[in-house]
Amino acid sequence: MHLTAEQQAILTATGDLKINAVAGSGKTTTLIEYAKAQPASTRILYLAFNRTVKQEAVRKFEAAGLSNVQVETAHSLAYRHVVRGSRYQLHPKIIIKRTSW
Repeated sequence: MHLTAEQQAILTATGDLKINAVAGSGKTTTLIEYAKAQPASTRILYLAFNRTVKQEAVRKFEAAGLSNVQVETAHSLAYRHVVRGSRYQLHPKIIIKRTSW
């Protein structure tokens, strides 16, 4: 696979890393290559925009044989760490009516 200079820079980066790029720019492909280049003990968190993107990313990481990447949406991450196991309760149905925009 031919990677761009920006992608190569990500693969050789050290320390914590944050990738912020537009849709279709190759973020997931870059992270797959990055995860392959890391020791299997390196834990990586991939935050996806929504559930559909999360499910697609999970399939791609599994197909690449990578088990050190955790794929979450911001909501699923927050739910697991804030709501579950606490005294917070989600209401089954909340309707917000806005009278003006």
